[in-house]
Amino acid sequence: MKTRTVRRTRQVPVTLGGRTRMGTQTYEEAVPVAPRDWDYVILTGATVAAAVLLAICVVWTTASVGGLLAHAVPAWVAYLVSGGFDLVWIICLGLEWVARYDDDRAASVKKAGRMFLAIAMAAVGVHGWMAGNPAVGIVGALVALLAKGAWTQVMNHHKVPLSEPVRDVLAQERAELGLELVLAAHQRQVLRTRGQLAAYRAALAVQEEPTVEVSQVPRPGPGERAEGTIRAAVLAAQAALPDADAAAIAAQLAHAGITVDEDTVRALIGEPATGEADDAHHDAPQVSGVPVPSKAAAIVEAASRLGRDAAAADVAALVRRRHGLNVPENYVRTVLSREAKKAPPVTGRDQGNGGYA
Repeated sequence: MKTRTVRRTRQVPVTLGGRTRMGTQTYEEAVPVAPRDWDYVILTGATVAAAVLLAICVVWTTASVGGLLAHAVPAWVAYLVSGGFDLVWIICLGLEWVARYDDDRAASVKKAGRMFLAIAMAAVGVHGWMAGNPAVGIVGALVALLAKGAWTQVMNHHKVPLSEPVRDVLAQERAELGLELVLAAHQRQVLRTRGQLAAYRAALAVQEEPTVEVSQVPRPGPGERAEGTIRAAVLAAQAALPDADAAAIAAQLAHAGITVDEDTVRALIGEPATGEADDAHHDAPQVSGVPVPSKAAAIVEAASRLGRDAAAADVAALVRRRHGLNVPENYVRTVLSREAKKAPPVTGRDQGNGGYA
């Protein structure tokens, strides 16, 4: 058995002056050497030889086909293009190795590689025939065939053979992962398209566009959470038309191709539904014998007390304190905007009264 010498260190006790300490000692040890793996050496050598043969093949085909094409085009163009004759079937060899455990993909790649190889061999043969030496053309064409065959055998030895059940399980896993990738890409495209469509319809007044149902799920009732696209469209329409009521916003969205009912619009913009103001008037508690006004009247009254520059949040807070009514800020802005349209121009004498009296 072959051995090799290895230098190692160890701790040994050393006694000096009656005291013992541990010191480091270097020593040599013979260890056995594993026998050379000749299978691995031969397979590595075969792989290197196949790579060298492939390079020779590329050079030979490039020179032959380049000389053939040089009769019609400049030489540098001819030799540049001729390199593609071998490159295509070499690419197929690489794809064949990648798909070595997928029989269906490997079969199609093998077929394409053989077809490309035949084209390259034919081009080399035609060059020899036109040069007046058909034998040289035939022998030169066989160089590409030898390189292809050598690489095929090398890949077969590198490839690990698998049983049929194992290949079937791997195919199932690849199909499942591929389906997940396809669904993810499709979902990403759907979300991007829906977002762009909602933005376009909310920003532009689209004319003569067919009505498209945004969602197939049941339409949410008033106060329930609406679908995201409808919510964004309603809020964008309210921002563009602050004086419009729920009916006007619904009509504008219908004109843009978005179908939504008035109750859903009221729930999203904070406007009370039909009959809600009357119910609040009758059901709200009476304070000091004075009936509670409607929400719109309470908002106008609070705004008159606070002044025309009062924030919507302050107006809503005053309405809640004085009348016990909860009104959203966006509804406050809508009511005040309507009242501003109805009121006459504010003079300098009226500014002290808030502009709403």
